[in-house]
Amino acid sequence: MSKILFILFFSISLFGSSKTTNIDLLLDKAKKEDKHLLIFFHMTYCGYCNDMIDESFRDKEIQKILNDKFIFVDINVNDRDQVIYNNFKGLKYKFAQKSDVFFYPTIFFIDKNNKRVYKVKGYRSKDKFTNILNYISSKSYKKIDYPSYLDYIEMEK
Repeated sequence: MSKILFILFFSISLFGSSKTTNIDLLLDKAKKEDKHLLIFFHMTYCGYCNDMIDESFRDKEIQKILNDKFIFVDINVNDRDQVIYNNFKGLKYKFAQKSDVFFYPTIFFIDKNNKRVYKVKGYRSKDKFTNILNYISSKSYKKIDYPSYLDYIEMEK
């Protein structure tokens, strides 16, 4: 009987453990590196989420921009992992609810002062997502809105 309890306890400790995403610590890192946080809310069985992961996040050019300019935070609401952020501690899906995210995928961009500077709801193609990343990383949001930014970069071509 004690052997069965040991095996059961060992199995629970192996498979029942969850990972914690401490966004507060990632924000500290973003401050030190002068980067924005990119918080990607998505679901496992969301076709648009998976398309965005496959087509945009796995693209080499986008990965370079992300590595150079952002701290990436993955919030798959189907994971049983914990999130710590701004006095919140709980499961990822509860964090999404508290953040008023009910549509997937959704992306928040948070500046180094912990201010949400831009929100994207829905799938974005590689080109559109690259434009958004450049808009945020260049801090153009401080001067102009996104449609004006798109007009500006179109004129520069």
